[in-house]
Amino acid sequence: SPMSMLVKTLWVAAAALGLKRPREGQYGIDCTGNQLPAGQCWSDPGNRLGSQNGTTAAACCAFCNATTQCAVWVLWGNPGKSLACSIYSAAAPTEPCLRPPALTLVGGAPLPPPPPPLPPVPPPPGAKDVILVAIDDMRPELQGSAYSCAHMKTPHFDAFASEAVVFDHAYVAVAWCSPSRTALLTSRRPDSSRTWSVVPSEYWRERGGNFTTLPQTFLEHGYNTIGLGKIFHPGPASGNNDVAFSWSSSALPYDGTGETCPSGGKFSSVGRSRSKLNSSMSSAMTPGENADTALASCANATFTRLAAQRESGADTRPFFFAVGFHKPHIPWTVPIQWYDLYPLDKVELATNRFPPEGVPNVALNDILSGYWANDFTEFNTLRANTSISSNNPYDNSTLPDYWARRVRQAYWAATSFTDDNFGQVVSAAKATGVYENAVTVVFGDHGYQLGDNSQWSKVTNFEQATRIPFMIRAPHAKRAGRSGTFFEAVDLLPTTVELAMGLSVPACPRSIQQARSTWFCTDGTSWAAAVLDVESLAVVANGSAYSQVPRGNLTFGEPGDVAGEAYMGYTLRQPGWRYTEWVAFDPELGKGNWSDVVGVELYTHSNLTPGQPPSCDFATEAVNVASNLSYSHVRVTMAAQLRAQFDIQN
Repeated sequence: SPMSMLVKTLWVAAAALGLKRPREGQYGIDCTGNQLPAGQCWSDPGNRLGSQNGTTAAACCAFCNATTQCAVWVLWGNPGKSLACSIYSAAAPTEPCLRPPALTLVGGAPLPPPPPPLPPVPPPPGAKDVILVAIDDMRPELQGSAYSCAHMKTPHFDAFASEAVVFDHAYVAVAWCSPSRTALLTSRRPDSSRTWSVVPSEYWRERGGNFTTLPQTFLEHGYNTIGLGKIFHPGPASGNNDVAFSWSSSALPYDGTGETCPSGGKFSSVGRSRSKLNSSMSSAMTPGENADTALASCANATFTRLAAQRESGADTRPFFFAVGFHKPHIPWTVPIQWYDLYPLDKVELATNRFPPEGVPNVALNDILSGYWANDFTEFNTLRANTSISSNNPYDNSTLPDYWARRVRQAYWAATSFTDDNFGQVVSAAKATGVYENAVTVVFGDHGYQLGDNSQWSKVTNFEQATRIPFMIRAPHAKRAGRSGTFFEAVDLLPTTVELAMGLSVPACPRSIQQARSTWFCTDGTSWAAAVLDVESLAVVANGSAYSQVPRGNLTFGEPGDVAGEAYMGYTLRQPGWRYTEWVAFDPELGKGNWSDVVGVELYTHSNLTPGQPPSCDFATEAVNVASNLSYSHVRVTMAAQLRAQFDIQN
């Protein structure tokens, strides 16, 4: 255009006089960057160290981090077209923009890499083996002794529960894969680790601090640590399964599928499914072979190797062996035999099928009309023909009955498929003689919503998203049983460490900055006593559990977009109640602005009968009573407790 030609001509003339063209953008301390005030642009200080074209923010940040003396990276250009990156040795002042920027990001070099792990010390006397089984997206909908769901076919979880302590009130820190697993495995709340979303830049060692993980704790105490499948969230968000810190060298390269088993043998399965899809769409609910069968086969080979090495004296160290199954994460491509267990005409719909009465938009997720419809054929077609509203769930719509049954059938089939794989792991451990004296821990990485409150998948603060199955078997426990104690994700590390090694984990400082500089500590509590003697603590529900989940841009005038961290929902679950506040959030500080509240929720819950599991109908949180004056005393009390937990000084 004539105007763009004029601007270009002016800058050519300015360059002849030695003036530098400003770079529009943001400036921050890590790979995310912070927005500059409106109308302000980055000014090129003339100390550029290098440039790249056709790149991304993550690549630009990595370019800076790999370049000596780089302190600042700048990315600018047009979204969907070409982006350019420049790196500099120092920051520059900002100045008024000559024209509005299209897209520009400016950030500082990320934190320096953490120091190497500590050399191991000998394991304490009487140290016990640990078997840990993590399951992706599995909610506490299991048969029999596990969670008393008569419609489910999960005999192996049932059998395990009959000899374990089952926690009926176990909750995650964030109902989302990566941040949930970070909290489970580091014992740090998300505001401390600065990990709230599924994004590559949120590796806790670079974002929060050099926190010691659960497997790393055992590695540094003389254990042989082996990981297989999905334990950490794979990729940059975990430093690629935290391979530099958490696992023994003999367990590397890390095998996320079981198909290149470090213990020997190659195991494959036809039609390997992906948890996330990149470009081409795929079916979410088509029966087929699944790679998790390879994980079970590799686990069997691993137990065989560990037992043989111990018997021969080649390696007598205690072991920490973690197996992570991917299903029932979408897509539900599991063999047809598991679908056949749940005839479609027998599948019941969720009890509460529509959003809670009085719920603020910020509390809801849009996965059904968003991620699912973007990545999976069936849901894309349903959105295109308006069977799924493009405004779901904010317009009080839900999935048509037939498709709701299809989703529930497929999810249940995938759960039964994983039950079978889990049974193979337990059978192999028993057959090789390592099971009897091992501490065995089984859990889901977060809950899952199957149309409950018109919600699907996860990424909310509702009960069905935050509550997980959690079972621990300790060989030195007095008996199996149920505990109503509220168990939090951050309790996993101190509980397992005490059960297996008899060691106590120190509590983290209350100051976030001090906690981030403390390598080994816990934001949780050890419930080893509840496992060793389930009758020594009250079996009725007691305690508290805290969770949170982020939100981004405004949706229909309220913060309801899942992607982003502009707002944070903090929730407190106690016997009989759930209370949630949604506040503006600063991800750089890891702190909410409690003077800027954009949503409040209060839900009533039924209390448990002592020693009995919760109801399996998942009919909870149908009405938000936060505005009901009859409950104002509850709201005031729980609000004070919630803020006392999260509104702390940095």
